[in-house]
Amino acid sequence: CFSFHPRKVITTGEGGMLTTERDDLANKVRSLRNHGASPPAPEQGGEGKPYSMAAFGVLGFNLRMSDIQAAVGIAQMAKLDRLLGERRIRAKMYASLLAGIEEFALPPHPGDAPGHTYQSYVIRLRAGGCERRNAIMEFLDTRGIPTRPGTHAVHRLDYYASKYGLRPEDFPNAASCEDTTITLPLFPRMSEADQERVVSVLRESLVAGRV
Repeated sequence: CFSFHPRKVITTGEGGMLTTERDDLANKVRSLRNHGASPPAPEQGGEGKPYSMAAFGVLGFNLRMSDIQAAVGIAQMAKLDRLLGERRIRAKMYASLLAGIEEFALPPHPGDAPGHTYQSYVIRLRAGGCERRNAIMEFLDTRGIPTRPGTHAVHRLDYYASKYGLRPEDFPNAASCEDTTITLPLFPRMSEADQERVVSVLRESLVAGRV
């Protein structure tokens, strides 16, 4: 499954894509995304007749991607190598700028090996917990630099906690990642000057008396 949410490297505004080599699964997904529709039964004349009507044997959803959204995605796919290249350059720049700040753990960098898209650049506060992390994010916000936590701890979300009987303390590493991570700005056409300002303000936020 691939997400085309606006924050992704390739986006159609919203929506996503599924790939499979299984014909049965592909046909099921095509049906479910289109209200549960399936091709007309033979007694309906089959496909292609002016009076043909789709059959509805299951309850589906209205999850069709529009042609306009698909066109946007296709145009972006043609730019994929450049978009990924820009993000990897920006990620290396962040790694260089943040290298001397011991308070943060940085994402691993696989060198020149393919695979990391850097859809997001997430750093983790080593000490101080959620309270200090939040204070840093608020400081950045006052300086016009938007950030987000790096991830959700899924086991602490109400639905999953209730369905599976999970407790907040069941997965301490996941909880720590939600409480101590910061997603730094990373976007197409971001400049080195933009990144230098982000890191400069981040350093300011760590000055004694600030947070």
